[in-house]
Amino acid sequence: MKKIFIICLLSLIMQFLHGQNAPKTTAASVSACPNGSFNVSITTNSAVQVGALTLRLDFNPNLITYNSYSNANSLLSGISVNSVLESPNVRYIKIVWLVPTSPNTVNLTAGKIVDLNFTLLSGSPTIQFNNTSNFGGDCEYANGFGVAYNDSLYVNSTITNLGTGITGSISGSNSVCQGQSSVIYTVPAISNATSYVWTLPTGASGTSSTNSITVNYGASAVSGNITVKGYNATCGNGSSSSLAINVNSIPVAAGTISGLTTVCQGQNSVTYTVPAISNATSYVWTLPTGASGTSSTNSITVNYGASAISGSLTVKGNNSCGDGASSSLTITVNPLVAAAGRISGLTTVCQGQSSVSYTVPAISNATSYVWSMPTGVTGTSSTNSIIVNYGSSAVSGSITVKGNNACGNGASSSLSITVNPLPVAAGTISGLSPVCQGQNSITYTVPTISNATSYVWTLPTGATGASSTNSITVNYGISAVSGSITVKGNNSCGDGTISSKSILVNPLPVAAGTISGLSNVCQGQNSLTYTVPSISNATSYVWTLPTGASGTSSTNSITVNYNISALSGSITVNGNNSCGDGVNSSLSITVNPLPVAAGTISGLTTVCQGQNNVTYTVPAISNATSYVWTLPTGVSGTSSTNSITVNYGTSVFSGSISVNGNNSCGDGISSSLSITVNPLPVAAGTISGLSPVCQGQNSTTYTVPTISNATSYVWSMPTGVTGTSSTNSIAVNYGASAVSGSITVKGNNSCGDG
Repeated sequence: MKKIFIICLLSLIMQFLHGQNAPKTTAASVSACPNGSFNVSITTNSAVQVGALTLRLDFNPNLITYNSYSNANSLLSGISVNSVLESPNVRYIKIVWLVPTSPNTVNLTAGKIVDLNFTLLSGSPTIQFNNTSNFGGDCEYANGFGVAYNDSLYVNSTITNLGTGITGSISGSNSVCQGQSSVIYTVPAISNATSYVWTLPTGASGTSSTNSITVNYGASAVSGNITVKGYNATCGNGSSSSLAINVNSIPVAAGTISGLTTVCQGQNSVTYTVPAISNATSYVWTLPTGASGTSSTNSITVNYGASAISGSLTVKGNNSCGDGASSSLTITVNPLVAAAGRISGLTTVCQGQSSVSYTVPAISNATSYVWSMPTGVTGTSSTNSIIVNYGSSAVSGSITVKGNNACGNGASSSLSITVNPLPVAAGTISGLSPVCQGQNSITYTVPTISNATSYVWTLPTGATGASSTNSITVNYGISAVSGSITVKGNNSCGDGTISSKSILVNPLPVAAGTISGLSNVCQGQNSLTYTVPSISNATSYVWTLPTGASGTSSTNSITVNYNISALSGSITVNGNNSCGDGVNSSLSITVNPLPVAAGTISGLTTVCQGQNNVTYTVPAISNATSYVWTLPTGVSGTSSTNSITVNYGTSVFSGSISVNGNNSCGDGISSSLSITVNPLPVAAGTISGLSPVCQGQNSTTYTVPTISNATSYVWSMPTGVTGTSSTNSIAVNYGASAVSGSITVKGNNSCGDG
């Protein structure tokens, strides 16, 4: 401490001895623009002999930055200029020079020591000499002995910022809508600004050179920043201030509306939809006059009132920013049918009444008409007129009609109809059946018929009777035929449904036809056949014969024997059945003498069924002018001579061939020849066995009942079928190509095939 004091004392002594002051040192004040560089000249105002100098200049590094030095005084060779950071807010420039050879000095004339180059960051900073640090040792001039001169005046540098001041916060709405206009933004006045430069988000418009601007946001404006900065001609633009703007979009244009474009008045719950609209928070729908429906979504259900008219259905998106562009759908509203007017036509009718016309005045807007009828009433029409038939079961009710078109039905009109009933269906008729032709006073009755005021009866042809009540007495004439008795109730509306009873009229036999047979006979002539055509309705026949003739029959044929005392007379016949006798027929008979008895017949006495051309002969008969041959049943052949050729049919039986002479008196006594007819086999019975069968099916057995008179059996098969047998049973094989056909069988014996 003592040493330092001594040094300082010596220095003071030296200064005193010299008696010289340090020169006035100035750091020049300058003007600069932000971010612009500038030089601060360090100068002295007077000459001084110096052997060393030290200068310290402090500045705020946040406001300016040191770049370099230049233009150092040439006398100060080896000068050192350094920048040192002392603290975040203090940096200093240290200028140090020392004469190269001590104790020499240089005569430092008044003027520049050195230029210091800086860059202005912001504000209007100062550069200050610090002659207090290091006990003042950081700012001093010294002589050649290192003795410091007396301190002099140090003039600090002031930097005038020619730029605009710091821009303040922008005030104004930071949330806007596309399409919003006249939004004002303001910034506090900026020092040194001669005008203001505004920038806006894309799609926003507005111009201003002041600290306030009016902004219009276009329909396509987007979010971004509004910025502003001051400007002057010297330094240009200052620092900017920014305000983030959120531009809320309006809904995009509505798309195509989907839904029915042609509807009807009164049609409800018709849905319309538009694709989702971007940015829309709700939807605004408008409807044609008379249509109703509400929705804030992209779908709406619409009811078309009875008075709705054609128009347009529109929709647009909506949000807090307003409405988007709308979409429109043209709607054609077809009208409803008008109410039907009064129906004209009969209001009181009968069951069963037909072709009753009803009409309604033309209905506005109707393209067709819908009619409805009471139960049991029929008729169809799509016009304003209808022809109606009232069925037998029709009941009272209403006829209604309404107009119709593509939109549906209009209000209906109704006409009350009173349907007077027909008599109910007749019940079951009771009475006799069957009856006989000619049977009389048969009573028939039907239960009382509801709604009937009288009864209508019909009778079979040939039956008679009349009644208007539920009972009738009937007479059946001899020509009456089977048929039906019917009855139905009747009233002012007509007839009810009939009831019918089938009547079987059993007829009398018809009149007998002409009797055929010999009318000229001989006494003693026997076995003469008389025949009458079959008598319709006869169940038996009644014959009567002349005196001395005998024979009985209940058929239409009789065999008569005339004995030797027979007299001429008549043969009669009539039909008979349960109802009585028919009208008879008569044949007059003349009885004449007979030829003599016939002789012996010669010819084969044993033959076969089916054998033909067999000749028989009898000797000539006295008194015979012709010969009468009789043959067994089933044998055929004719001759009026004493010889006959005979054919034996397949169904003939054994019997006798007889012959007698004949003349105008009749037949003589016959001669008879017994004939033994060996029979053919009888007809084969029903074949039993499988049908249908399959091709390729084998060992199928077929059997026929035993055939009388057969000594063997002859079988035949369809094409492709094989099998053999001479008995009444056969086993059959159906080949692969067998076809449908018949299996036949017949019996066989010495006389041939059955």
